[in-house]
Amino acid sequence: MLILWALLLLRPSPPTAAGNSEVFFAQVGGSVTLPNEGHTEKESVYVRWYFCFNQEQHLLIWKHPKQDSPKNEAPDGFKQRVSLSKDSSLIINPVQGTDFTDSGFFRCERQDYRTMNRKDYILYRVDLPPGLTLLAGDELSLYCQTEPGVTAPSIRWVSPSGEPYGVQNSLRVKNISFQHSGVWTCEAPSDPPKLKATTEVTVIDLSPSPPDSVYTSLSSGSPPWLPCSLSSAISWSDAQEKGLRTGGWSFAPLNLTHRPKQQLLLQLQPSAAWKKTNDSGAPNKPFLQERELKDHFLSVKIPKVSLDVRGTYTCSLEFSPGRTLSRTLQLEVLEVLSSPSAGPRVPSPKGSTKPEEHLCPE
Repeated sequence: MLILWALLLLRPSPPTAAGNSEVFFAQVGGSVTLPNEGHTEKESVYVRWYFCFNQEQHLLIWKHPKQDSPKNEAPDGFKQRVSLSKDSSLIINPVQGTDFTDSGFFRCERQDYRTMNRKDYILYRVDLPPGLTLLAGDELSLYCQTEPGVTAPSIRWVSPSGEPYGVQNSLRVKNISFQHSGVWTCEAPSDPPKLKATTEVTVIDLSPSPPDSVYTSLSSGSPPWLPCSLSSAISWSDAQEKGLRTGGWSFAPLNLTHRPKQQLLLQLQPSAAWKKTNDSGAPNKPFLQERELKDHFLSVKIPKVSLDVRGTYTCSLEFSPGRTLSRTLQLEVLEVLSSPSAGPRVPSPKGSTKPEEHLCPE
């Protein structure tokens, strides 16, 4: 009986998360880094990472202090998703639903010749709305959702350009434009972050107009293109889901006696294309070239240049209900004239030191 009691005492107890467990929040499909705490540049310790569940401890990956690369011994569910950073922190990418606390926890063991230290990490879920598609001028609204009943760390929002935004779980940005397209991040300001989630935001907008006029000349052998494009590579079907009805290119000549007139209309079916308008009467007949639209580039070409094409051009897209995106640009046509020969000389008055002048022909 005494021997039986001794064996029971020596038997290792099922793994349970230690009281000093550290909480991290991760997003399904994202990545998370669990730190190897106490790491120093010149250390001689074994580092082993485990995933503990069903009262069992499963080895994932380990590194010998004299090894150049770690040894991955993870089961199939982790094999392709775990790696070690330079300081032997555990990187999980991508995170799956089975990685969270209701399934188990992660353990880091650091062992040298004299001691062994353990650190446990519990993962909780954080969610953001999936990819959003919005129209320029809309309000962007995001919420960083953590599991109820779990205290989350303070967070900050980071825009696609890296600009910091608010420090609350919710984010609101009014009157958005193409500059707000991209990946938005909510994260805890720690290294590595104890909470991180991202979402892709696509803003349907037109790229900015050229800061200067577009120039061409009567003698140019290359027809000019008038630039216009969607700021994001969005599909035409997605644009129509956001209410795209039609669009156009219009022209206002330098001679203000003629009102601006539509040159091309956007045809959406059976495929997107710029098509000439039905009204092609003088004095402002269409001269922009029709073309199929295979991508987000809306530029058009003037196949024949004359002085009549000088003026202001407007590229526009119309959405329901009553929303319009537009950009304007100025086209200048240069007329290259040959230099006239020198005219008759005008002699300077007697005694004057003023150089002789040339008469320029009218």
